[in-house]
Amino acid sequence: MDSADLLVLGSSGRVGRLLRAVLAGSPRLRAGFASSGGGRILWQARSGSPGGDVLKWQPGCPLPRGLSARVVLALWGVTSGGPEALAQNAVLARAALQLAQRVGARRVLHLSSAAVQAGLEGAPAAEDMPPAPVTPYGRSKQEMEAAIEQWHSVRHGATPRSVVLRVGNLAGADQLFGAIARGGPVVLDRFPDGAGPRRSYIGPEDMLRLLARLASCPSAQLPAFVNATGPQPVAMADLVRAAGAELRWRHAPPGALPVMALDPTRMQDLCGTLRDSGSARTLVAQWHRAREAA
Repeated sequence: MDSADLLVLGSSGRVGRLLRAVLAGSPRLRAGFASSGGGRILWQARSGSPGGDVLKWQPGCPLPRGLSARVVLALWGVTSGGPEALAQNAVLARAALQLAQRVGARRVLHLSSAAVQAGLEGAPAAEDMPPAPVTPYGRSKQEMEAAIEQWHSVRHGATPRSVVLRVGNLAGADQLFGAIARGGPVVLDRFPDGAGPRRSYIGPEDMLRLLARLASCPSAQLPAFVNATGPQPVAMADLVRAAGAELRWRHAPPGALPVMALDPTRMQDLCGTLRDSGSARTLVAQWHRAREAA
């Protein structure tokens, strides 16, 4: 087992499968992760056949001798279940950091969620605004972020460095795109003002552009937290229509969020404005290309 530019943890989940499909269809995006040469990527999975670009491994098991990686991307996590299940998000974050140390990685990119700040009202949520989770999942991601900070606090600047990405909705991996893919009518909440929900989205190709930038930018530019988002929130109804699906409405239940918006400023300072992620048409186009490549 030789070295990899990127080691992806949790490749069998929805996000991992989506990003892997996009990279399979785009040598240009894949090259963005290369320190030199072709940019080797290893995809970790708990089951399946090892070999090639697949690392069959799980925490607690021995690593292949000689394995090294420049950057670790931690996609793994738990999205539902009771407190014990959701507590695994913090456990897995620590496991990613321990693994990164063992393989000599300089950086770990952790996937968090806009759910950490879902309770904030008013302006788009910036990275330095206080946490305000409103769901058990959001609280578990807040605990994951705290676990990462605590891990680093007792190691005083030692490698690896961590970046926490707060992702709103990843086009192709969220519940809305899942409903579109299943076919049939898609039901959305309608709020008292007549509007439907709007969310900060990022397309899978744009997500990979951001990840590649975080993997390669100078250390002085590396943020501890960064939002992964397009320039403005997108109406979910526009996404349904752009995908050619049938749209149906229901009255929004109590507690439903009309808008979940992330501030893109810090991300744009790193990699510019990801305009395609602010448009329903181009978000759907990125999703279609990923499906064709899968």
